[in-house]
Amino acid sequence: MGASSRAQDRPPLRGRIDEGAFGLRVRSIVVDELRFPIEPPLTLAGRLVRTREYAVVQVTLADGTTGTSYVLTRGRPIAAEAVALAHRVVGAPLESMFAREDWAGGHAPDQRAAAVLDHCAWDLLGQAHQLPIWQLFGDARPSLPVLLVAGYRRAGEDDRAMARRLADRVSEGFDLIKIAADPQPDATTRLLSAIREVVGPEDLDLVLDLGFAGPDRAQMLDAVRDWKPFGVRWVEDPWPVTATADIAALRAAGAVPVAVGDEASPAELRGLLDHAAVDVLRADATTVGGLSGLHRILSDAPVPVSTHVYPETHRHLAFTAGDESPLEMFPSRDPFDFADRFVDTDDLTPVDGRLGAPRTPGLGLRYRAESVTRYRVRSTTVEAS
Repeated sequence: MGASSRAQDRPPLRGRIDEGAFGLRVRSIVVDELRFPIEPPLTLAGRLVRTREYAVVQVTLADGTTGTSYVLTRGRPIAAEAVALAHRVVGAPLESMFAREDWAGGHAPDQRAAAVLDHCAWDLLGQAHQLPIWQLFGDARPSLPVLLVAGYRRAGEDDRAMARRLADRVSEGFDLIKIAADPQPDATTRLLSAIREVVGPEDLDLVLDLGFAGPDRAQMLDAVRDWKPFGVRWVEDPWPVTATADIAALRAAGAVPVAVGDEASPAELRGLLDHAAVDVLRADATTVGGLSGLHRILSDAPVPVSTHVYPETHRHLAFTAGDESPLEMFPSRDPFDFADRFVDTDDLTPVDGRLGAPRTPGLGLRYRAESVTRYRVRSTTVEAS
């Protein structure tokens, strides 16, 4: 990333693009760090999660237009790296903010900060053309199914109570829900059984998120055979992305489709594909070089690609992708995801479990800084001299 970025480093764009927009100068960048307590804490894959931390980046051009994006930091110094990048970008043209192909993407804090700046750049480019970003890439399908992340167990919630809560979501039109698997496979089997007593597989498919904490290979193979009758769309992240041989063996067993790749780098995703290890590739724009990098992955992947959270951002490429993969999102006002507490997003309300293509120029999101003053840990402004 730098002022020497070239037009050929950008993904191919559709239609008439005003090249002058790329020369607009960056006037200022504001980076806010937010921390929200999770009360009571979330237990996920045997880990206790007490807070959610975010970095929000706002880039303002010389003409006063502001581009906005955010990232879940999990306590890593992504905001500090965004500030460091801001000192290099402020005063430079918009062109300098797009993630270049030779910037490989990855999960290091500086790489994720660069990805967020890439998202801001796309937001600004869309606004400059008065188009939602997806229209810069191609035609969109009219709607996408939602993968609703609603199956994380609440404090004190037993299997039947959780099953009833998911049934309420089905009554709202959702037919694909992600649930958190228990570290003990037998406990997951009992949960699946409780869900199926309330909602049949004809009305609801399930995604099982193991959070990289699956048992050893032999136990995992036995577990997925037990889970197959319960209508599992795929098992997700059974082990870290580096456990390629184990993941490939699980997929080869064929009991349940396998999806891996949350927060993986492009090189790690390529490793999964090279070993034919996944039925569905999971991808996160914040670890693959932003929307610029995600576009390349969607163009090249030989299997369907499902994106990891950030529906406000990912939807713009998901709507133009070759496969109709579900768009992952949390329910509104969810106790474990706080993005909708500080970001307003246009056209992000599902109807009968599906989302329509956005119509607002750019990313279509707005940061409500005034609503999260008590959760702001730090705010840094970098301005052109």
